[in-house]
Amino acid sequence: MLAWIPAFPLLGFLVNGCWYAFFQAPQGKKKAPASTVGLIATAAIGASFLLSLVGFFRLMAMPAESRQITETLFEWISVAPLKIDFTLRLDALSTLFTMVITGVGTLIHLYSIGYMSHDESPGKFFAYLNLFCFAMLILVMGGSLPLLFLGWEGVGLCSYLLIGFWYTDIEK
Repeated sequence: MLAWIPAFPLLGFLVNGCWYAFFQAPQGKKKAPASTVGLIATAAIGASFLLSLVGFFRLMAMPAESRQITETLFEWISVAPLKIDFTLRLDALSTLFTMVITGVGTLIHLYSIGYMSHDESPGKFFAYLNLFCFAMLILVMGGSLPLLFLGWEGVGLCSYLLIGFWYTDIEK
């Protein structure tokens, strides 16, 4: 269950990103409406919020001294004696952060549907927004320092992409 919390925003990024990259950008075809791509992105982060709530209630049902859920997805780095797994961890603090990231993120996505309704490429914007939420979730759920660093760098990249989104608009 733990892997699905960051997986839904990643899936929203892939759907909206591929839709933009393959069907809009190269051919200049009719753009997807902001309501469609916005609903895909909002549903993705909303599903993560619901799973965060499930994780919260699962943690609260555990004894106080062992409130931690850990899920190892795969062996990530293996070089000689160094072995680092791609492990996600949910404890009291990371549960609070996942609920804030996904809950507030859902509200931001909902607001952005109207805000982006007149933009030329809402699919790209919502793909960046979902990738930003994915990176934040990896940052707070990472079970090792290299995974935390990966999330930190992802947040930095997505901040750059979102800040520079209107790079062609000279007035803003």
